[in-house]
Amino acid sequence: MDKLKIARLEKNGGPEIFRSIQGEGPHAGQERTFVRLSLCNLHCVWCDTPYTWNWQQTNFRHDDDEKFRREEQIIELSPEEVAEIIRELGCNKIVITGGEPMLQQAVLVPFMALLRDVDPDCFFEVETNGTILPEPAFDTLVNHYNVSPKMTGAGMTEKQRIRPEVLNVFSTSPKAIFKFVVRDEEDLREVERFTARFITDPSDVFLMAKGRTVEQLDMMEPRVQQWAEDRKWGFSPRLHVRMFGDKRGV
Repeated sequence: MDKLKIARLEKNGGPEIFRSIQGEGPHAGQERTFVRLSLCNLHCVWCDTPYTWNWQQTNFRHDDDEKFRREEQIIELSPEEVAEIIRELGCNKIVITGGEPMLQQAVLVPFMALLRDVDPDCFFEVETNGTILPEPAFDTLVNHYNVSPKMTGAGMTEKQRIRPEVLNVFSTSPKAIFKFVVRDEEDLREVERFTARFITDPSDVFLMAKGRTVEQLDMMEPRVQQWAEDRKWGFSPRLHVRMFGDKRGV
């Protein structure tokens, strides 16, 4: 059986599977077990997990200007091995994040089924960039999607980051909300155009300030929160950054 490609907590360290709180989106502040998968099909210049995709010998741009050795940043584990780690952590509400988790749907299905068979109340929350369609077997096991489409400021072409056929599926799914990272009013206008095109229910939209430090969040969040309130959108904090800083395994 194929194995899941999990991000490492540190160079040549263990898998980035940990128990913490959800820092973003509608479930912010709630306890979760996190599984951070490696690999991504997008390459955002401000990504806070570039060690999941920004490999040496690639020409991807990133604000940190750092490349990673792929073999040092990935650990491969079977679905059974990942399920056992999660059982030991003792929290059955699981966030599958990345990278881009939807790249590994075929291996995620047996992993999720293993946990659901033992505990029917297992809750699976998936964080995705909204460019890959969920397969039926995968979608059946997912309880909630945090869809985070990328705007122009992410540094890629629209064709790379916006897939209308995928976004239309998520926009009609009762399981999905949309979360947008914004830096300025130009980003805000782009989100407004996006929501007018793809989203009809304002309660499905959450704005989040771009920031990897408490100081950056303190500067940005009051404005972003007001923008969200004015449009009857939700506001998403970044609680994990405030509580633990911008580091792995939190």
